[in-house]
Amino acid sequence: MKVDKERAEALLHLVRKLRKKYPEVQTVEFEYSGSGDSGDTMSLILMDKTGAVIEDYCNEKDQDIIRGLEDRLYDFVPCGYENNEGGYGTVTLDVVKMFIKNDHYDYVTSEEYNPTSYDIAETIEEEGL
Repeated sequence: MKVDKERAEALLHLVRKLRKKYPEVQTVEFEYSGSGDSGDTMSLILMDKTGAVIEDYCNEKDQDIIRGLEDRLYDFVPCGYENNEGGYGTVTLDVVKMFIKNDHYDYVTSEEYNPTSYDIAETIEEEGL
């Protein structure tokens, strides 16, 4: 699916800033979950090409990049993921290929049929009611 120009430009700008500061970053993962009409973004994770987490990006100077990425990647979270039983997922941005994938799961309530029957007439007859 093609992304509109405005989203692409905003992401490209942030990725360029990110790669300038952290050239080893290959992937950004944005995890989210929610239910009962409450959504919550769980984490933003930066990883290198081996999949190792880059730990040192949480300093104050980089918060504009991090917050910007969170805001832009939230745009790719399905609308209403937090409604009813809710759902969760991970938006993954490959900063080299400039490709986004969202692995999303919906929480569902299922039902199982468990019939039970009671013979009241038998009790009435046995008890002489």
